[in-house]
Amino acid sequence: MTEEEYFVALPADKMELNIKVLSGETKTVYVDPGATIGELKHKVAQLFNASPVRMKLSITNGRVVQLDNNQMTVNQYGLSSGATVMLLITIPLQVFVKNEKGQTKTYDITEEETVDQLMRKVRQKDGTPEDQQRLKYGGKQLEPGTSGQN
Repeated sequence: MTEEEYFVALPADKMELNIKVLSGETKTVYVDPGATIGELKHKVAQLFNASPVRMKLSITNGRVVQLDNNQMTVNQYGLSSGATVMLLITIPLQVFVKNEKGQTKTYDITEEETVDQLMRKVRQKDGTPEDQQRLKYGGKQLEPGTSGQN
């Protein structure tokens, strides 16, 4: 065996997953086969210094499979040791909200955030209670309970 060759001994209960970003950079994480996708995201968040909420994980198994259920385990998604998981770190969307005084303020949101969550952000930053807010987009009023995906 040359100096460049070496073996890594993994504990029997751990899986090695290669996390790859679009730039091609790959980092390795070790998880329990029963770990949830949510737990995997927290480990990956530490490696890439990103919020788990902004992460989208996927695998290619003949087709692209989104690892989007944080309650499912890596085993349930069919991952095995040595598998490559693609990581996309999304950037927040910027929303511009004009108040009754004509002032425009910027808010960062994710696609998953609801109108209610945006209204809370407006209240925290601007002081306008949610029941006095009317958020519109494209001439239509945004309804509480809906999200940016709707």
